[in-house]
Amino acid sequence: MGDYWCYTFWKNGYDSDLILGLVGHLPFDTFEEEGEKLKAYIPSEDCDDLFQDSLNIILDEYQISKNKTFIPNQNWNQNWENQFSPIFIEDQIAISSGDESYSSYPIHILINPNMTFGTGHHQTTHLMLKTMLDINWEGTSVLDFGCGTGILGIFAAMRQADKILALDIDERSLVNTKKILNSIKYHQNTK
Repeated sequence: MGDYWCYTFWKNGYDSDLILGLVGHLPFDTFEEEGEKLKAYIPSEDCDDLFQDSLNIILDEYQISKNKTFIPNQNWNQNWENQFSPIFIEDQIAISSGDESYSSYPIHILINPNMTFGTGHHQTTHLMLKTMLDINWEGTSVLDFGCGTGILGIFAAMRQADKILALDIDERSLVNTKKILNSIKYHQNTK
């Protein structure tokens, strides 16, 4: 991935959305809101004189403060996976990325997130799994559109869905979902 610069922007009376509107057209590749502050990340190679001049014109005109921090190249995926905490849904589902045992949960899904969406941490995935607990999946066909890790399709398969079709536009998601399904590292605890 390479080295990055992280810019933190703030101005009293401005929220992060207003600042994003002013700098969002510049070649930052990631933004992160922290209250009234906006963090913007740019690869070092894109942080050239033209970029600096364009940014300074905006910051000077609107009197926006900034802080700039260098971030050396690192394995972002590994850092994120090392901080992955297990997810628990309704005392029924445990989702983890390690070798932990959650035998008290009827369903334990072991995933390797690998920078893909669908771990259960985000509200949409969490709420979908919670809702899916109340559905009789036996003999159904399921489309997991925008599958990410494939966790929703995996859950439906565990609940006896007959056919699962998982689709995503992100190649990493498809490769990762195939790995998870091929290793089929989930188990269903019976009581």
